[in-house]
Amino acid sequence: MNTRFRVPAARWIHLEEVKRSKFIAWLFPCPDQASFQKTLAEARTEHPQATHHCYGFLIGPPGSTAQIGMSDDGEPSGTAGKPILQVLKHCGLGNIGAIVIRYYGGTKLGTGGLVRAYALAVQNGLVDLPTHEQVERIDIQVKPGYPQLERLQKALAQFEAVVLKDAYSDTVCLTVSLPEDRLVEFKSFCEQFRIACD
Repeated sequence: MNTRFRVPAARWIHLEEVKRSKFIAWLFPCPDQASFQKTLAEARTEHPQATHHCYGFLIGPPGSTAQIGMSDDGEPSGTAGKPILQVLKHCGLGNIGAIVIRYYGGTKLGTGGLVRAYALAVQNGLVDLPTHEQVERIDIQVKPGYPQLERLQKALAQFEAVVLKDAYSDTVCLTVSLPEDRLVEFKSFCEQFRIACD
């Protein structure tokens, strides 16, 4: 599984105009459905006079289809949500949502025209979208003996690991967070120096 991937850094807005209809694309981080619904509510509040609020979202790594959603919001079936989602599935980003707010300009675009317009608004919005790397992390418990503690503390940085919690008594117990893709390597290090971890 892809545990490192790029995601939108913040909400990004792009305006596309097609035959006097305005297509305002909002592209934004979408780690879960609750945050998507919150952004959709904001779009409807900020643009109450818009004709449509069409959308697509993809939660998880790039191209993942485990958690996706789309809506034509009153446009002819398959002309808005589907093209928006198609662009998202092939853009190389994960945890991404797109809402395209349409203000009707008086000229009918036809089904083909709508598909192109919605896809174009998202594609062109993606061009300058700021992104950053997201790293899927996992928490594990590590129980070094006091003699191994210093060696472990020095090694944590090389595994991009951070201590979340520590408890010291006659034994040491650390809760450590590290990237999922470094787990096997980290466990092998612990084994080598006889440090218990689970």
